[in-house]
Amino acid sequence: MSSTYLPVTSPSADQRNFPVPSPVPASVIYFQNKLPTERPDHSDCTRILLIEDDIQDVELIKALLKKAKHFPATLTHVETLEQGLECLSYGNIDIVLCDLFLPDQQGLETFCEIYAQFPEVPIIILSGLTDENLAIEALQEGAQDYLVKGEFDRNLLIRSMRYGIERQRLLLALKRKTEALRASEEQFRTMITRNADGVVIIDHNRVIQFVNPAAEYLMNCKAEKLQGELWCSSLVVGQSTELDIRSSYGKIVIAEIQLVEIQWEGKKAYMASLRDITTRKEIEIAQKELNDELERRVEERTVELRVANAQLQVLELRLRQSLVKEKELSNFKSRIISSISHEYRTPLTTISSSAAILERYGHKINPTQQVKHCRRIQSMVQHLTGLVDDVLFINKTEFDQLDFQPAPIDLVIFCNKLVDEIQSKTTDKHQILFSHEGDYKEFRSDPKLLRQMLTNLLSNAIKYSPQGGKVELNAKCETNQVILEVTDEGIGIPKHDQGELFNSFTRGSNIGSIAGIGLGLSIVKSYVEQHQGEIVMASKIGVGTRVTVSLPFLR
Repeated sequence: MSSTYLPVTSPSADQRNFPVPSPVPASVIYFQNKLPTERPDHSDCTRILLIEDDIQDVELIKALLKKAKHFPATLTHVETLEQGLECLSYGNIDIVLCDLFLPDQQGLETFCEIYAQFPEVPIIILSGLTDENLAIEALQEGAQDYLVKGEFDRNLLIRSMRYGIERQRLLLALKRKTEALRASEEQFRTMITRNADGVVIIDHNRVIQFVNPAAEYLMNCKAEKLQGELWCSSLVVGQSTELDIRSSYGKIVIAEIQLVEIQWEGKKAYMASLRDITTRKEIEIAQKELNDELERRVEERTVELRVANAQLQVLELRLRQSLVKEKELSNFKSRIISSISHEYRTPLTTISSSAAILERYGHKINPTQQVKHCRRIQSMVQHLTGLVDDVLFINKTEFDQLDFQPAPIDLVIFCNKLVDEIQSKTTDKHQILFSHEGDYKEFRSDPKLLRQMLTNLLSNAIKYSPQGGKVELNAKCETNQVILEVTDEGIGIPKHDQGELFNSFTRGSNIGSIAGIGLGLSIVKSYVEQHQGEIVMASKIGVGTRVTVSLPFLR
């Protein structure tokens, strides 16, 4: 195997033919055209694998790396995907620079095959102008970045690799911590949920935060009613106390309570363990009574045990339902993380790119181009802010914290202003029309939520009409309600998707590369429910979509 070590400064002929003895110079590039079976140990160097069959692109990258005085690196070059995978299998690779079109593999599958086998190694795509869209798809599948051949310099190459390595490190660390935290929380919740003794979690303000099924049964009250109530007993750690609980049929249940101090959701709290000692107390009393009284008590207890067994079966069913709900919640959280991280990449890349251009070339480009890049940054920031607002809105609806404050609204003026505002931000190929009929003087609603609902419907109509066309907002006032219709001439929605699109993080199967995270219609539905109205969707592929919202007059 022939290898060459080249220092960034002018190398001698000997240095081009033989390995440099340790210690290695501060900035060294290790070039290798054959697969290594062993690798020199340069702990202070970034170990790069270049998979590229175009020798001109290879030489360009080598030249750029030689000039990077503050970026010590070793470079291993192979020409086929098979050789690249074999090289990765040996380990000690920090980052991969990969062309998508290789002699033994073509297109997005090139990236997918590497990522599937080595997801822990960051990958930067080398693309041409004609396959830039394919590189963007690779970003969506998990690539850290992409560089267009002939359009990047040394600084952009080094920065892209540094950022890619750091992002990959942070993502892997976050994944490990998230999985560990979720496992710990699930283990703790499962343990106390399945505990045969009643368990109640109380915060430092004596407010009940959690009640397990055994405690529900023991205290004869649902967890939803107990949560948020004040704990009536003492909060003395280390001492056993007794609490008399009157059941719905008049029987007094005596519970023994023991408290321990814990951390609950990162704050100081107390875990109260409740054990039913009614039987023990009754036995103590029964031992002092006559045999016939004992026999009578045994019969009563037998009946109670039958009832308790039936109730236990009911509780077991509820526990299974609770576990199913917990799994659904876990899947929901996973969709949030996946959707948000996916949607954030492109705006953040745009912001980073424009900011870098302004920082390094602001003194060279004219004011018009500077304003263009500033507006790109502002647009992307507004887009990210909108995403955050949508997620916060959904979070409020999930926890019933949405603040609905209806007030009188002049619906015609309100809609005219909104249409003008959206039209001003839309390209000329879309025409937004507003029509109305009837008297809206008695219409009341929450202006903020109404604006968000109509904005989402009109924005969806524009977004999913990529060829342009008319978008219509029609308002009609009837006797007891107002009907709002938004119609577009877009791509339409498959029939099998229409019933699911009002759920959070759900999108149509025919959207292609149109950006979004699937919260728009979920937000619309939440507003309509707050207004006690109804929403109906009608759509046909290639023809368009009509969404009809009926809002009753509020008194």
